Amino acid sequence: MVFADHTVHGSSEQLACLTRAIRQSQDYFLQTQRSAGYWVFDLENDSTIVADYIYLMHYIGHIDLERQQKAVNQILSVQQPDGGWNIYHGGPSDLNATIKCGFALQLAGYNHSFPPLQRAGECIRRLGGLQKMHSYNRFYLGLFGQFPWQRVVAIPPELMFLPTSFYFNIYEISSWSRVILVPMSIIWALKPIQTPPAHVDCSPWWAPTSSSGKNLRDTFSWKTFFFTLDAIVKRSNRFYAPFTRREALRRAESWMLDHISRGGGLGAVFPSMQNTIMALHALGYQHDNLIFVNAYQEL
Repeated sequence: MVFADHTVHGSSEQLACLTRAIRQSQDYFLQTQRSAGYWVFDLENDSTIVADYIYLMHYIGHIDLERQQKAVNQILSVQQPDGGWNIYHGGPSDLNATIKCGFALQLAGYNHSFPPLQRAGECIRRLGGLQKMHSYNRFYLGLFGQFPWQRVVAIPPELMFLPTSFYFNIYEISSWSRVILVPMSIIWALKPIQTPPAHVDCSPWWAPTSSSGKNLRDTFSWKTFFFTLDAIVKRSNRFYAPFTRREALRRAESWMLDHISRGGGLGAVFPSMQNTIMALHALGYQHDNLIFVNAYQEL
């Protein structure tokens, strides 16, 4: 069988299964096509987006208890047997998704004695603990005082000064990343850390650390390069920030406002729209301000 200019090798039984699967897929799409020629399906997302919505409500202090309970119900309904959450249907439990959902449950009022949170904690430690989570989770947990801020990756708004002719600038990264990072840079610079409810505590999710040392391959890697760069940016921040920060924030805010004024929310993706609302909140926009209201309605 030749498919997409590549020969598919396998037994006759495997090829028959493949052919049947392709035919069934074609039949399904032919049956579901609208008369005008297009297809429409429900847009679904994994549970991390629902968790992000709970984060947002608590961060800006705009909590809709009915929606929060619906979000909690959805999160609990897709918890995996091993206590974690996955990022695609049928997939394995993912460390970052599990931390997000577990923390959202805490913000919604549940403590570590809640059985789903007990199982989530076990899964988080088994998968490596808070020390293994990615930069986005570190950022959001740091904003609630649940992760050391000095270990949150630096996202200085001074990135806005870099011209497009420079080797690296905000237009050298993907559009999806850019619309997330610009409002994040505002939040990072202002560091508006919120105090969560007293029962919220992520410290049990740190996994026991190994005493084994680093090897030579760990010493020379992209990971260590970016960690070193991050440390340099953080240490030099106290020297350049007093002179550059106000203008950098103005440029980042202006860029963000210009792009959200075009409709559809910043980037038309949930993380950037969420970060926009958080950045507006950090900048002091009142919740009845038309810009804030529109950003929230777009979300």
